[in-house]
Amino acid sequence: MGLSFEVLIVPAEDLPGIWVALCPQLGVCTQGTSVPNAVEMAQEAIELSIEDDLAEGRDPLDRERHDQWWDERRRELEEARGGQDPDRVVERVTVEWGGA
Repeated sequence: MGLSFEVLIVPAEDLPGIWVALCPQLGVCTQGTSVPNAVEMAQEAIELSIEDDLAEGRDPLDRERHDQWWDERRRELEEARGGQDPDRVVERVTVEWGGA
């Protein structure tokens, strides 16, 4: 089964040329040297998070983080969906998973 997750990609505030990829649904954060690289890194981080959860007997879909920092990232993702800000990109990452 393929699961799809939204990833917010923004420029790193303190590292020129670095893009940060955030997946609030799973509480996953990574970075890349370009938007496509950040998407690729997010794909890998999401897959590894799911694999780790399954190996530990946890449901990967129970990973969603609820704290102030992640809630702010969710709001950023909502705002970025409109595509008006070139420094905020929303991509959809799909991973194959055999779960329900």
